[in-house]
Amino acid sequence: MRLVAISKINLSNTEEEFFILKEIWVKLTNKAFSRYGNHWNEIGFQGRDPATDLRSTGVLSLLQWYLFL
Repeated sequence: MRLVAISKINLSNTEEEFFILKEIWVKLTNKAFSRYGNHWNEIGFQGRDPATDLRSTGVLSLLQWYLFL
């Protein structure tokens, strides 16, 4: 049940989410971090904001990316 609840939480630009996105970006690309931009396509996101790709799975998918690395 907790996983389902976590998947319902949308990204909301909190400091924690910003930190996780930054860690994911830097670990995968070793490049400077920017929250928005076409550069997210380099690691598989479709748009300028990774939150739009994670809207159906929320924070759960963000945490999965982070733990995978």
